[in-house]
Amino acid sequence: MTLLRGLLAGAAVVVLAAWLMPWGDAQQAPAPQPLEPEAHSEQQAAKAATDIAAKPATSADVQQAGFVAEMRARFGPVIDRGHARVRLIEQVINYLRGRYPETWQSRVNALLAELFPARAAELQANFASLQQYNAWVRNNRQRVMALPADRRRAELWQARRAAFGPAADDIWAAELRNQAIASALDRIVRDGTGSLPEQASAWAQAVDSASAAEVSGSLLARRQTELLGRFVSQPAVQARLRELAPDQRRQTLRDVRQAMGMPDDALERWAALDDQRDRAWQAGRAYMQARADIVANAPSGDQARQLQALREQTFGDQAGVIAQEEAAGFFRYAGEREIGRE
Repeated sequence: MTLLRGLLAGAAVVVLAAWLMPWGDAQQAPAPQPLEPEAHSEQQAAKAATDIAAKPATSADVQQAGFVAEMRARFGPVIDRGHARVRLIEQVINYLRGRYPETWQSRVNALLAELFPARAAELQANFASLQQYNAWVRNNRQRVMALPADRRRAELWQARRAAFGPAADDIWAAELRNQAIASALDRIVRDGTGSLPEQASAWAQAVDSASAAEVSGSLLARRQTELLGRFVSQPAVQARLRELAPDQRRQTLRDVRQAMGMPDDALERWAALDDQRDRAWQAGRAYMQARADIVANAPSGDQARQLQALREQTFGDQAGVIAQEEAAGFFRYAGEREIGRE
């Protein structure tokens, strides 16, 4: 059992609160596709930021000139993408709110025109669409939160497309991709046909298919360990792994990782980690049995000493950490182990 389980589920499934947060009204946008400009644009942005820091602003005009330079360097290479334009508008809103909290809305269009004159009309239309969508979210948040998940998604997409038209699919492309990937995993695991390596291979193909159009390359290659963890953590996968003998389980895990594209050197590192985890859990299970015996049978005045001796015998230098965890009510070797992840 682990303190922080299900990391990947959070990465691939959009959190309800984020879905229903007006974009531009907070730091977190509703699961947009991450911007990944070319390396040279990142360097330009860093240089612009350095130049700004090196020359302390003496007037509002100088500060705004620095902001304009930074935004052009960051967003210029990707301004054709609808998602990038909305992210730019979000940055403009945050900047103007900080400087002009009472009048920021009236200044947005002028600053957008200064940033990218050739795209001014398009950016200003995007800003109007964003205002329309954010107003809908604010007015409907409580009602939509109470809806079943499928109806909630349908209403959100209806509002997004009403505000942005076909560009909504580009702006929320990462969410569409994540939904497709999550649905594929659910279908493959629920169907239950084939071996675990075959299921892993099918999901890897689904991930590649869902992210094929992304300019940043294969999602599976970029987030391999994360996606592998999500597959292995599925309850149905865990149940099948627990049915296997230790040697079969280790080989199956190796085959699953290979099916998801792990290279040979990574497979060897994972195998070594599996062995280490198996030994740790074997010792941990024995410790929990011995601990229960001490708690049940040792004189109360001697229990603490015996437990400390048992921890030191079992965990060595980690005995103090284990004692602190137990004092907080956490027993790392109690409950079901998540095979392949701990």
